Amino acid sequence: MDDLHRPQFAHLIDINGQNQTIHIPFEHDDFFSQIKQFTELYLTGKSQSSIMPLTDSLACAQILDQIKAKI
Repeated sequence: MDDLHRPQFAHLIDINGQNQTIHIPFEHDDFFSQIKQFTELYLTGKSQSSIMPLTDSLACAQILDQIKAKI
């Protein structure tokens, strides 16, 4: 897969051993889904996402802090 952060296609080998390329068009910028999720939560009065709950966000922040401390 080229461009792991924002792939547009992937090269695969199917179960018959044939090479395939799957095209994945880029439709939105990187923050689109986060902004959409936030808007939906805000409009429905929810304070936390089931997709990325607060505990997961805090865990990511702690991992980043640990990485930053080692740099």
